[in-house]
Amino acid sequence: MNPLTWVLAMLAGTAIGGPFLTAAFTLGLYGWTAVLVALALAGFGAAALAQRIEHEIKRQDPDWDEVHDRARPFATMDPRPPEPGSRFDPRRHWRR
Repeated sequence: MNPLTWVLAMLAGTAIGGPFLTAAFTLGLYGWTAVLVALALAGFGAAALAQRIEHEIKRQDPDWDEVHDRARPFATMDPRPPEPGSRFDPRRHWRR
């Protein structure tokens, strides 16, 4: 997930979780089960809503570049085994 999605998910989680908890307490459900169910529903709803909001923000932004926003690949290690008796040299083993 993008960092923007995480921030939006935290904000949406508080906005979605509050009504679920209020509804559970109004119905007389004061146990931990009701709280955990409300938090789970808020988490799923917040993740979906955050992704939708992020998509809309990026769609409406004229300066957003999809190629620049892609995840960058991790550095991979050279698959060749080291020569016997040689010491590890990171400049030789990591691809550029």
